Amino acid sequence: MMANIAILGWGSLIWDPRTLNFDGAWRQDGPRFPLEFARLSASSLTGRGSADGMPARLTLTITPGRPVVPTLWAFSRLETLEGAIADLAHREGCGTGSIGFYDWRTGQMQARREAELLRDAVEIWRERVDSDSRPIDAVIWTDLGPKFQEECGLDFNLANVLGFFDGLSGVHWERASAYILRAPRQVATAMRPALETYIHERRLTDGFARPLLGPRSGLRRVHVEEIPVVEDLGKEELTRNAMLPVWVNGLPGRVWIQRRPYASARFELELEVPGFDAEETLTPTGEVRWLFGTAYFDEQGSYILHAAGHHFTFLHR
Repeated sequence: MMANIAILGWGSLIWDPRTLNFDGAWRQDGPRFPLEFARLSASSLTGRGSADGMPARLTLTITPGRPVVPTLWAFSRLETLEGAIADLAHREGCGTGSIGFYDWRTGQMQARREAELLRDAVEIWRERVDSDSRPIDAVIWTDLGPKFQEECGLDFNLANVLGFFDGLSGVHWERASAYILRAPRQVATAMRPALETYIHERRLTDGFARPLLGPRSGLRRVHVEEIPVVEDLGKEELTRNAMLPVWVNGLPGRVWIQRRPYASARFELELEVPGFDAEETLTPTGEVRWLFGTAYFDEQGSYILHAAGHHFTFLHR
């Protein structure tokens, strides 16, 4: 029976689909699944396992008990559920039993974990999604599951995950860190800010006898009331002397809130490396920075600001 099959993605499937038969358009508004960087992948650069047996990457997977985050989705070019499942399994190098699915035509579902939560998520998603006037008959996803504790013999927590990264070097470190940073920004898992902070700090301090930015254990979230508030300084604003140095979603930067006439306020974020939809600018000393600003900020949250469609989490540097 011919059908419109949706494929969900959240990790390397997005930037490295390889042989996957899909329409080539990853849409941003997928269902919200409980995801985390919790699966140790033994694939190396060749995809056939690392030479020394060490896992090469910590990858995203459905992880029970973790917060839900948005996924991405695309249409399969195959017209049968069985064919689409086999196609995704071939791309993932797994059996068809490791591919989850929900078929609205029959009500049949396959999910190794969190089945009730996933069923509710795809039901809600199908009702609101814009599918280009094509009805979605079934949806499939990779369902390999977490393996950190199984592979390492350690509890899955941030301290043990950072310990795993501490033990990586060379091509294993480069491959593992690249995966974290390359994952779609909307897949903002609970552990991601700390992992990105670790990666950027390690890259910035590599080769130094001690970290330049202080111990990772000293990082803490920034509360809105701690962000400096200044009056409108006109052209003097680029001095940035009052801005608070922070890590922003894993990127080094500075932040302040600038009061403006008529009781408005401007939240400004200056990044030291490109990120988000920031605009390149020069400081008075000639340094290049990337500035993001908006006339709106959410004073209700204790440390999270929502601005122009972006979700910012701040940590003290």
